Amino acid sequence: MKRLTLFFLALGLIGLLGACSPHDGDDLDAKGLTLSAEKFEWGTAVRSQTLTVNTYASWTIESNVGWCEPRKKSGLGKTELSLWVSPNITHEARSGQLTVRSAGQTKTVSISQPAFPEGVQHSYVVPVVYHVFYKNQNDTTQNISASWLPRITDGVNKLYRDNEAHVQFELAEYDDDGNRLDEPGVIRHRVTFDDYDPMDFLDPDNDDNSQFASYMLNLQRNINIFIFRFSDEQTLGLSDLAVAPSNHELDSLLTLDWMNDKTHVDFPYGCCINSQYIYETQEDGYYNTLYNVATVAHELGHYLGLLHSFSEHECLDDDACSDTPRCDYNAYVEEVSRRLQKIMDAGKQPTLRELAQRISCDDGSTYTADNIMDYAYCYSDKLSQQQKERIRHVLNYSPTLPGPKLDSPASTRAAQAHWQRPRIVVCPAAPSFATTK
Repeated sequence: MKRLTLFFLALGLIGLLGACSPHDGDDLDAKGLTLSAEKFEWGTAVRSQTLTVNTYASWTIESNVGWCEPRKKSGLGKTELSLWVSPNITHEARSGQLTVRSAGQTKTVSISQPAFPEGVQHSYVVPVVYHVFYKNQNDTTQNISASWLPRITDGVNKLYRDNEAHVQFELAEYDDDGNRLDEPGVIRHRVTFDDYDPMDFLDPDNDDNSQFASYMLNLQRNINIFIFRFSDEQTLGLSDLAVAPSNHELDSLLTLDWMNDKTHVDFPYGCCINSQYIYETQEDGYYNTLYNVATVAHELGHYLGLLHSFSEHECLDDDACSDTPRCDYNAYVEEVSRRLQKIMDAGKQPTLRELAQRISCDDGSTYTADNIMDYAYCYSDKLSQQQKERIRHVLNYSPTLPGPKLDSPASTRAAQAHWQRPRIVVCPAAPSFATTK
């Protein structure tokens, strides 16, 4: 009798365990694996998509094309999975397949995009991530205010949009593991230094900076912008200059095929901004030579392949754009200092128009500086047609820039034997002139 009671008690426990199964109600035991879609037919400009993986078990996913990749390659249980998609800017339709495996089952999702229409210019949307380096968490000149960096990005976008450059910067949403960033476009890093030499920071031969390379997000999907206090207080920013693949070279850019297949490198690569001036703004008609939006737009211009629109070595160098007037920058600084002193000695208030006058290296004429890639007293709000064409070339072909490409870069099979450091563009020291009206 006792054995019979124990037998029925055991049966009852089994029944209770079955009744409490966590899989009841969602039919996952019966189906094993289901997906929210069997196919995606996207337009040419789509950049992301969500696929829901329904399963009670672990799962994996793979793509057979490079232009659509899941941000996570594996997981456990039901998952809202983000897909990274590169817009199609070619004139050929394309298709591919995603393959999901779980619980002994395999499901596929067909993906396709039409050809990009002829005669239409694609507008690039480029994710940026600001890496904020701080030692003192409570010091907002180090640990930049959460609302400030989106404001800077908006200001930079206005400059490029007003010039019809067909490129827009957006705050990155995901890290490299497919997780949403806690703060869109911003990753904060606590450091032990008070300030750092920005040239040493970007130097690929500096072993001390390799620790910061691990902070970077995928450079083929994001522009990394590093914000910290510079040890040189007169420098506002500096940047790596864009590189070109050997099958699509561009005047004055280095050809570095060894970077063609790199999503990460073992040294920091991107733009550096001096946090000392991060809150500088334009107010009430006054022109501020330290204006942070102009600085960020300028450094991003270098990253997009633009050089300074002036000569730093008398009149011996140029920016490879014949439609941007150039001056001898050092001669200009000396001359404008004298001009400023003369105006102020006369008891007058100098105007930006007076101080932005330059002497052309090409014909000795006077012009008013307004180019984003100029410096010091300058309206800093214009890009020339050839500058926009350089930006377009870099976005279309450079493998280190986020966004779709018109062609695959050259083979990197023999490139490692010809390693060459990327070119870093150092901007002139911030002028010590007074703010002017």
